[in-house]
Amino acid sequence: MLQGKLPYDKELAQQFAGVDWNKINQEYKRNYAQAADAVMTAKGIDKKKAETELHHVYNVLKQLPIIVKRGSLRSPKAN
Repeated sequence: MLQGKLPYDKELAQQFAGVDWNKINQEYKRNYAQAADAVMTAKGIDKKKAETELHHVYNVLKQLPIIVKRGSLRSPKAN
């Protein structure tokens, strides 16, 4: 986002400001979809707009040349 490679809807992001996600996620037992839905309902956030923006960002992420390198699968040496 800061590098301009990902889209960023500042207005939408500000609607999520101040949410204690840790608390919400604990309440919903780490069911992130339900937690997000509850927050959007409570704050009156347009769910369709948020979902559209989410898919837009995911599609841009798919296009980025990201390479994930895996480290060694061996366990650390014992002393």
